[in-house]
Amino acid sequence: MYSPKSRNKSKKMAKKSRKPNSTAARARSLRKKPTRNGRSKPASLAQKRRRKIKWGRLGFVILVAFGLGYGVAWMIRSGIPKLAASIGRDWRQITAGPTILPYSSSAYQALSENLTTYLSKQPGTYGVAGIDLNTGAGFGWNQTQEFTASTTTALPVALDLYNQIANHKITPNAFVKYTPADKEAGSGFIAGMPFGTSFTVLQLAHASIAQNDVVATNMLIRRLGAMQIGQYLISIGINQPFRPPYVTTPQNLSLEMANLYHLYTANTTAFLPLIDLLEGNAPQGRLESGFPKGVNVAQIASNWPKEYHDSALIFIPGHPLALSICSDGVTEAQAAQVERHAAGMVAAFVNRGGRG
Repeated sequence: MYSPKSRNKSKKMAKKSRKPNSTAARARSLRKKPTRNGRSKPASLAQKRRRKIKWGRLGFVILVAFGLGYGVAWMIRSGIPKLAASIGRDWRQITAGPTILPYSSSAYQALSENLTTYLSKQPGTYGVAGIDLNTGAGFGWNQTQEFTASTTTALPVALDLYNQIANHKITPNAFVKYTPADKEAGSGFIAGMPFGTSFTVLQLAHASIAQNDVVATNMLIRRLGAMQIGQYLISIGINQPFRPPYVTTPQNLSLEMANLYHLYTANTTAFLPLIDLLEGNAPQGRLESGFPKGVNVAQIASNWPKEYHDSALIFIPGHPLALSICSDGVTEAQAAQVERHAAGMVAAFVNRGGRG
């Protein structure tokens, strides 16, 4: 049996054992910081403070990321292209060859005098006209002498046709019927076709240039209108009426070729087919033979009894030229020899850099 004194002692020991004397309990009690009035802060306020700090950090990271993204986007849109352009300019300056300077008017005058000396000694009648396509400077002899146009009539017709196609005034697949009014003796195959046979305008252009088909040229003139073609020629500086009997001059042929060159450089897609036609039309042993191999020549030629004409675009690197040579009262062999020699004089002039 316990005595009252023993029971009191046991109660005191039990109360003492319930006190938080463990290490974890002491740590928890230490984390509770006293407030000014001696009470601990509620846990929810500390959590709110930590959340605010986290949100602040997140906002800062988003702001920095946005700034970096904008900077990268600006570099892609503007900075990198500008840098690449600057590097490109510097590289071109480093690797560029010597600057190609235009020939002087006195140089072209000397070339004209040399051509005059040579051509004036040849039998028959000749006319030569050349145009520097970089500067527009001209040279030649008997540039405005009139000759029968013959199949070179196809050149201004094709120029007007391809220009109208490029400006969407006529479709490449527009059809034209062969009529008795188109028939004419001469080269080509359409004259032997039945009346009423239809051809597209591009088929007619191919026949007109590649095969010198005079009926194809007549059909295109009827479709486009002689007055329209004449107005087009006036717009490029040719005031000669476009009507039968068709005549031309070396100057007019070179002006037409110069116009084709500028149209081609401004709209290669639209006029490349015409350039290709003319490049495949060069007669062997004529004007193109006076230039070195590898120089592209797009030309149209005419072979009429005792009259032989050649008009060409010569794609000399750095100095493209339009050159036309017309003749009358000569044989084909004589015309071919004169064309080769005169073209060779022009090629030598360019090779010497416009000297002599």
